[in-house]
Amino acid sequence: MQPDDSYWHDFYESGRAPTFSSQFAVFAQSWIQGQRALIYEFGAGNGRDARFFHEMGHVVKASDQVLGTQLKDLAAEAPRLSLIEGDVTATSALQVPDAPGNPELIVVYSRFFQHAIPEDVEDKMLANLRASLPPGALCFFEFRIDEDEALPKTFDNHYRRYQSPQSFIERVSATGMELRYSVTGSGFANYRVEDPIVGRFVFEQV
Repeated sequence: MQPDDSYWHDFYESGRAPTFSSQFAVFAQSWIQGQRALIYEFGAGNGRDARFFHEMGHVVKASDQVLGTQLKDLAAEAPRLSLIEGDVTATSALQVPDAPGNPELIVVYSRFFQHAIPEDVEDKMLANLRASLPPGALCFFEFRIDEDEALPKTFDNHYRRYQSPQSFIERVSATGMELRYSVTGSGFANYRVEDPIVGRFVFEQV
């Protein structure tokens, strides 16, 4: 099954997606601590985590393959939140020099986005991150890994691509970014009765 914009448009417009912040957003915030960050979120969905980061005082630039009503409404009402439109693998997606307020930290936040894009798109994304991010920038990734493929899903009628944690680490490390944290397992992304097996990774631009 290939990526399907119409599926995600209908999904977010239906209001079925959770609106509370994810466990991964809280995890990322624990790394950021008291620093003021500029956060680029890839795969923002309905804006649940973008809203959380904005409430934590950060500047947020959010993107999704489908910019739904909820995400657009959030951007209209949140003064430090804006939307990235177009191809997030392009260099223009990251405009770090134009960041307002001189943030102390640049962050890329990608939750459940890597398994929603084909491998060639991910390769372009990783290459762009390496070329665009300043030293010290942090990249947070969380996604379903290959061990999760056979498990039952709450929503199972759309595209997912599964990869091994080691393969992902090797591909990101090959760009020159350094791994700072990794863990795999369940208990990180619970939703109703579903407890997916995911990988969490933190890389730093050096």
